[in-house]
Amino acid sequence: MDFPGKEQFQAALGSDFKVPFDDGTSCLLHLDKVDDKHHLDTEDTENFALVFSGPVEYPLGQTSFHLEHASLGKLFMFVVPIQETDGRYIYEAVFSLKRERT
Repeated sequence: MDFPGKEQFQAALGSDFKVPFDDGTSCLLHLDKVDDKHHLDTEDTENFALVFSGPVEYPLGQTSFHLEHASLGKLFMFVVPIQETDGRYIYEAVFSLKRERT
């Protein structure tokens, strides 16, 4: 399966992504927003950002993580913490994906 595009993530909006850790524990990141960056799109790329929230008990650093989702499967993405608010950490993953030529 190819990496999901903006439309597939929009369909997953409001759902949870599991982040498994090496010690056998895991945490859930909730997909809060698919931020359309269409003003950056080109003929060859689609640009968007995913905004997740996660528990403060499991702060994630700025690095790449394996994420698991019920319909999107296993994904590997670079996640950046951007703020802490209301007892949750907010994270962002930014994408510039090559469009398939038809």
